[in-house]
Amino acid sequence: MVVNRSNLHVGQTVFFVHKEYNSLTKMKEDSIVECKITKIGRVYITINNGYPNRQFFIKSGNDYEFGIQEKENAIDGGILCFTREDAEKHLLKKKMMLELRNINYSEKTNSLNQLLLMKLAYEVGKLDFTDDTMLKIPLPVNYKEMSEETLKSFLESDGEYE
Repeated sequence: MVVNRSNLHVGQTVFFVHKEYNSLTKMKEDSIVECKITKIGRVYITINNGYPNRQFFIKSGNDYEFGIQEKENAIDGGILCFTREDAEKHLLKKKMMLELRNINYSEKTNSLNQLLLMKLAYEVGKLDFTDDTMLKIPLPVNYKEMSEETLKSFLESDGEYE
């Protein structure tokens, strides 16, 4: 995320995403905390949310898609998002990455069609981001009945299918 300092101001509401200890479950869980910007420097943004002041890098734009990195990024380091929607998207992305990491990809558990569809999902040029809330993959209606050769040719084309 690229941050433009001219769009920031002291007192602006931002959202701090971090891990917080839950005494009921005895585990650390992701949480979103609404807080205010207290200081905008040349390199850091400072917030105060009841904890000691936390600082975030202004120029850490390549690290996270929906927020900026905390200066003291320890094991439970958080990120700063500028809207609640961005904070929720960050948590959703984190959850999806964990789910995808735990999928077993083997010849016994996945068919060729499933693997080709996974490859199609990763083809960024074939994804449609017109609706911000839903991710739409332009698949042919009858992709389950398509032969492997037809599906391969669909993947190699520009998403055009007759």
